[in-house]
Amino acid sequence: MSRNSQLLSVVLLMTLPICPARGEFEVEGIEKSASDLKFLPPEERASGFRPDERFEFRAAWGIFGSAATIIVATRMDPSGGRELFHITSHARTNGIIRAIYPADTRTDSFLDPVSWSVLSSHLEGRTGSEDNMALTVIDYDRRLVIHEDDIKPEESYTHPLPMDPVLDYISAVLQMRGLPLEVGKSFPVFVHGGGKFYLVHVDVVAREVKKSAFGKLPSFVLKPRMEKPTGIFARGGGVTMWVTDDKYRLPTRVDVHLGFGTAAMVLDRYEAPGVKLGKKRRR
Repeated sequence: MSRNSQLLSVVLLMTLPICPARGEFEVEGIEKSASDLKFLPPEERASGFRPDERFEFRAAWGIFGSAATIIVATRMDPSGGRELFHITSHARTNGIIRAIYPADTRTDSFLDPVSWSVLSSHLEGRTGSEDNMALTVIDYDRRLVIHEDDIKPEESYTHPLPMDPVLDYISAVLQMRGLPLEVGKSFPVFVHGGGKFYLVHVDVVAREVKKSAFGKLPSFVLKPRMEKPTGIFARGGGVTMWVTDDKYRLPTRVDVHLGFGTAAMVLDRYEAPGVKLGKKRRR
């Protein structure tokens, strides 16, 4: 895979649910038990999860200003017999990038609106030359992760759940925007993606005025770090996220830093009941 494709795949990975790849199951950088960590209580983690919102991001790097479009929408969903918080993510590559790295995926993640943990995630679509159709369920009562892959059944499995509360990438972004952010604070987040669990500490490192599609706004700068760096963190890379310091708490930008470049997930448009912000759509 070319370096450009690697950058794009990293950004697109942020939109995928709890669906491990190639049957892998690993726990990365976890050296403490849940009882040793100061996870905020559910009521303090809840404010980032707001129903009836719509976020339109674009993936960008270098001269490719709109390599992919990522749309995230939220709603309360009573279809399963109980009301759950439903996050839908639709990611697709655009233009010339689509010819190089075709991708079109939809994920549906369901969170418990009491514990604010992911209960299940479903992935459907196509990335590169591979079709995707998989469901992952987190069974908190039995402390199990149950993964069923319809395309590659040999990669289905059941594994023990090492810690909770669990989030996927997109739900982690939404949660972080609602935390009681203040420079100098740090928050533990337990994330699952790409077949691995990650215990990440999100540090609030600065507050600055950041240019965005919504104007120049005071924003918090967040930097996730791992106790035991692995993956891009071990190779000198990392992630930086900007969240506006206002009533909307918009995640205006997420930068993924790799040794050979930086890919970004940039928020262009935001909608909520009675609110439309950001770039105007072309007619």
